[in-house]
Amino acid sequence: ENISLAELLSQAREAELIDKQTADLCHQIRKQRNIMAHESVHPKTIPARVIFCLLAAALVWTNLPEA
Repeated sequence: ENISLAELLSQAREAELIDKQTADLCHQIRKQRNIMAHESVHPKTIPARVIFCLLAAALVWTNLPEA
């Protein structure tokens, strides 16, 4: 089944696998990816966007449930 990342995040949130802060950070990473992939961004902002995503991913990682 095809499912978007936004829908997958919503399902994880509804199932209480992730909290609101983690879902918000994941959405911010997703939004930055979409901006860089589909919009014209100033080249000087790309490193900052990447660093933002890495920092957000580090925060997400600490909030993920252990398997």
